[in-house]
Amino acid sequence: QIEYDFEHLHTAPGVAPLQAKMCLDMGWLDLPNRQELLDDFDLLDKKAEDSCESLRLAVPGYANITMSHYNADAALEGVWHPPGSLNRSHASKSELLWHQAAKCNMGHYALACDIADCLYHFCKLPGGLVGSGKQCRDDWMAKALESIL
Repeated sequence: QIEYDFEHLHTAPGVAPLQAKMCLDMGWLDLPNRQELLDDFDLLDKKAEDSCESLRLAVPGYANITMSHYNADAALEGVWHPPGSLNRSHASKSELLWHQAAKCNMGHYALACDIADCLYHFCKLPGGLVGSGKQCRDDWMAKALESIL
């Protein structure tokens, strides 16, 4: 069953579409060493650093992009957009690249957090759907739940 359908993104029920689109568009759901990146901070850190370098070369005006470009309404709505783009409940791939460039300009660790979030919480499911949580991994949040129960 498809919960959300936009451009090339189709999600399973209960999946946050904007976050899923970011993970899909950035290519992080296709990384071959997902668990290794989650288990090895140095490897994740290097992936983020390399991704920031790629964004620096690909995103026009990279050096001048900051998180302050995002207005309060967009932050409240969970919408990321560069100045002049439409405020809406989804983002284009170029807008997501712009957002990730802003993360890199805060230090590549900010991007590492997004990569880790995607690797842990999201996945590609059969049939081309993007899933999250227990749809992706049986042990999702198991350690966190054990620590509070």
